Amino acid sequence: MPPIGSVSWESLPLQIDDIERIEVISRPAAASHGGNSTQGVLNIITRDGRNTPGFKASVTEGNGGISDAAMSFGKRGESLDYRVSIGSRGDHGYDANSFAENNRQLSDTLI
Repeated sequence: MPPIGSVSWESLPLQIDDIERIEVISRPAAASHGGNSTQGVLNIITRDGRNTPGFKASVTEGNGGISDAAMSFGKRGESLDYRVSIGSRGDHGYDANSFAENNRQLSDTLI
């Protein structure tokens, strides 16, 4: 965990479909979660492998180069239940040229 107590949400190795629930503690919780929990704690609880059997895949495409893909496979066994997920997220990022063009058009209109 970084010393500044922040989270890089986009780098969490977790697909949104893997989340069962999110618990929120909205006050300091240093006694139970460490010194960086001065403003609160988010506890992300993932789905159990035995509750998600089978194969699932999804692909999402959007404007600005947004491209998300995810696959998961779960199996219930006699001595082992498991769930394996893999995914990719991507976009073209902030398009400064487009913003500058739109901003220029707006300022020309206002003058």
